[in-house]
Order: sequence, then structure tokens, then C-alpha cells
Amino acid sequence: MEATLKNLRIIQMALIGSLGLLVYLIERIHTAPAILKPAVLMVFIALAIYLTFSIISFRTRFLSRAEEKLRLQPTDAAALKKWRVLHIAIFGMCESLGLYGIVLREMGASFSQAAGFYAGAIVLMLLSTPRRP
Repeated sequence: MEATLKNLRIIQMALIGSLGLLVYLIERIHTAPAILKPAVLMVFIALAIYLTFSIISFRTRFLSRAEEKLRLQPTDAAALKKWRVLHIAIFGMCESLGLYGIVLREMGASFSQAAGFYAGAIVLMLLSTPRRP
């Protein structure tokens, strides 16, 4: 259990670091701003809201069940594997929120428009820190 928890936290920090690196790189290579249509921004905002609710739902539905199973049977290898996989899936969903911001930035959005996506991804990732069940 301790090794899995440590590995999940390493994965989490690596994903946060990779998102930071991607944001840095997109800001360095981003050239002259293009004009982004407001409808495109609204679509991405709607997708981000849906993704955020999906992450929260995923945590409450599936992850809580896996944590409860681990609480009752801490030595259950299948439950531990499911708990680990669910955390990695949540991390992937959080990371994709940050990638929405990177795509928007490349399409011509301003930094302030994309920053909400970056911040949302990091906040959700930190809120999803794995804890011992």
C-alpha cells in the first residue's frame, strides 16, 4: 500500500511538472496572437465545466467505492490495483483540462483566457492527491 501511494504521488507531481513545462514551452514559442472567435472559447469553457463535473463524479462514484473496499480489506490486491488505476485516470482527466488551455493558446487565445484552464488543472490535480484509505 505504501509503495503504491508513493508511486501515485510521484505520478501526480510528474504530471503537474509536465503541465508546467508545456505551459512554459507554449508561451515561449507562441507567436503573434490570432483572433479567437468567442464561440470557440465558449465551447472550450463548456467542455471544461463538463470535464470538471466528470472528475468530481468519478471521484465520488468509483473512487469512494474502491477506497471503502480497501478500508475493509487492506490486503486485497485487486482493490489496490483498481484504486491505483482510478487515480491515474483522474490524473489524466485533470491533465487534459490543462491541455485545453494549451490548445486555446495556440488557437489565438490570450494568456489570461488560457490561464483559467491551467489553474483549474493544477487545482483539480492537487485536490485529487491520493490519500491512504
